[in-house]
Amino acid sequence: MKNKNVLITGGSKGLGKEMAIRFARNGANVVINYYHDDAVARETVEIVSKFGTKVELLKADVGVHEEMVHLCRESIRKMGNIDVFIHNAVNGIGSDLLSISPELWKQSFQTNLDPLLIGAQELVPLMKQNKWGRIFAISSRGSQMAVPNYSPLGVPKAAMEALIRYMAVEFGPFGITANSISAGTMDTEVLKKINKDAKRHVENSRNRVPAYRPMEIEDVANVICNMCSNEMEMINGQVIRVDGGLIVKA
Repeated sequence: MKNKNVLITGGSKGLGKEMAIRFARNGANVVINYYHDDAVARETVEIVSKFGTKVELLKADVGVHEEMVHLCRESIRKMGNIDVFIHNAVNGIGSDLLSISPELWKQSFQTNLDPLLIGAQELVPLMKQNKWGRIFAISSRGSQMAVPNYSPLGVPKAAMEALIRYMAVEFGPFGITANSISAGTMDTEVLKKINKDAKRHVENSRNRVPAYRPMEIEDVANVICNMCSNEMEMINGQVIRVDGGLIVKA
């Protein structure tokens, strides 16, 4: 990953932060996007900068079309190009289907789904010129399983996985892979926002993981970073589950 340029939406906290650290540790330059909490974002940049690679912090609401476009173009201006695009930002709206308003439903798609397409439209032309690129969408098991009060996230994430498959076919001939990473249950702010009993939910999931130890956020970041090696170029258009085998346990 040395000298590769990475753009991470929602890169200042949780999984986004861990990915930024992992990529920088492996020699990549990182653009960290965020929208809320300036102080935390600056702290993340300070940590990531310790590895000696170039780090840029760009504030943008990726759920607004014009801001997502600007984020991509500014990332290219600052880095020269983007080799790895990770759509990690999420709008954690929890609701049942009968209660959610049209405005919140639309907002969920604008943040959770649309930036993946906009990012590809802005970043892939240079990837095609360089004949190399990696695109990732962060998904979850709620895209394929009905999780209570998760439909505003699960439905756009399912659409995101479908979009990744189309990207894999269209961009694959140019050396660009596109994959979804379906992460297991993690202790994140989004989970706390949509689940009032998030702590217990995390503990229950951790206790059910078939692996010899519970899954951690670092495990997901490691998989994504490793997927960027040239040896992984034949993995394309897939939903890769990183959950220690939780989803297959009856």
